[in-house]
Amino acid sequence: MKWFAHPEEVCMSYTQHLKLSLKFCFLMLKGAIKALIHAFLPDYCITSTSDIAHEIIKLLKSHGCHESKNDNDNDNDNDSENDKKKN
Repeated sequence: MKWFAHPEEVCMSYTQHLKLSLKFCFLMLKGAIKALIHAFLPDYCITSTSDIAHEIIKLLKSHGCHESKNDNDNDNDNDSENDKKKN
């Protein structure tokens, strides 16, 4: 019996999942600190939040397994939003 099902569901070992999750934790902590600095000093850390968001998205897309159905669903959502903007 396995202790945790989630790592296997995303095609990762427990250790791989642990390392990736800790990296996300570090990135989010770094982002939170920079966002706090930016809140009080708007000329500092101007793009840090979007930079970290892009880095997290890149990591999510490059690790684990991805079902093509989810990718198609996301494309369809964007298409319907674009259609609404045109009308």
